[in-house]
Formats: sequence, C-alpha cells, structure tokens
Amino acid sequence: MKKHLILAAACLASAGAAYGQGQGAIIFQNYNGGSLISPVTYSAVAANVPPGKAGLFVGNTFSAELGFFIGTTVDPNQLTLIPASIGTFFGAGDGASAGANGGAGFFQLGSVNLPGVTSPALASAITFEVFVWESSGPLGAASYATANVNGHSTIFTMGVGGTGSPPAGVGDFGSHLQPFTVQVTPEPATLALAGLGAAGLLLFRRRK
Repeated sequence: MKKHLILAAACLASAGAAYGQGQGAIIFQNYNGGSLISPVTYSAVAANVPPGKAGLFVGNTFSAELGFFIGTTVDPNQLTLIPASIGTFFGAGDGASAGANGGAGFFQLGSVNLPGVTSPALASAITFEVFVWESSGPLGAASYATANVNGHSTIFTMGVGGTGSPPAGVGDFGSHLQPFTVQVTPEPATLALAGLGAAGLLLFRRRK
C-alpha cells in the first residue's frame, strides 16, 4: 500500500512539473482571416527586384523562418533562428494581388515551439522577427543568409500567454507582424566595388 501511495505521489509531482513547464509556442503565420493579414511582396522599386516582379506578392518559391529572443531586444544578432519553423508560402506563383494564384503573399505554418520558453516565462516579453527568402526556382537558395532574394520583418515584441492547466502557451502574432518586402541581395563583389568607389571618392575630395 505504501509503495502505491509513493508511486501515486511521484506521478502527481511529475504531472505537476510537466504542467508547470508548459512549452511556449507561437502560431507561425501571416494570415488568419482576422487580425493578422500581413502579406509579403517584392519591393516596388523595379531596380531592386528581378525583372517584372516589382510590387508582386510572393508565391510558393519563397520560404519563411522564425527568429526569436527571450526578452526584449532591438539587436537582430541576438535572435535565434528556428529551423523547424521553415515552410513555404501559398500560391502557385507570384501574384499581382494578395491571395492570387492560390494564396500569394501568405504562409500558414502552424504551431512552432520556442526552445527554452517555459512557464512562468510564457507571459514574459518575447522578441520576434520573420525571415523570408526565395528557396526554389532559378534564384533559389537553401537559407536566408545565402539567398539572392530575401527580406525580413521589423523586430517586434509580445507575450505568448500561458494560462490554463497545462498552460496553453500558444500565441498569435495578431497585429504585431506588419507587411514587408523582399528584394535582390547585392553580390559580394558588387558591395566590394561600391566600397572601392566610395573610398576613391573620399580620396579625390581630400586631394582636391
């Protein structure tokens, strides 16, 4: 009898600990038909995007990845990327309007766990940033950092909740995530040439 009571107590303690350490999570999407409608488009500046893409809503050749930081920060270098969050946009292709071609401009990637975010930290401030890049097609790349065409949201901070038993711990970006754009990333050689040009101009001014 005593053994059964000890075992029951251990099970209850374990369950309580599990409930007390509910996993923080976020619904990773930019469209929910309600408060969250934040499409992603190509830059409207034609010189900054592939030919014919200016202002279009991105389609399913693009992927999104979530970055987060436990607490408040404005430094993107402090964010941790979550590879498990990566998924593609809707849309059979880029669209001239939001939702064209089967959903251009939008992604809905479900609930993403936030590593290290457990109660009571669930109700604390969490900083997020969304990273988008062209992941397939002629300009496709394996990651945001290596992409030829990419863009990111502004950094924003919110709580992810955590009420109930066990804590729900699932939040929704709501109005925190704002629409943003993607554009062509300058080649390293282009950046180097631009730097040399700027240095030459400064030297010319000094001599003058």
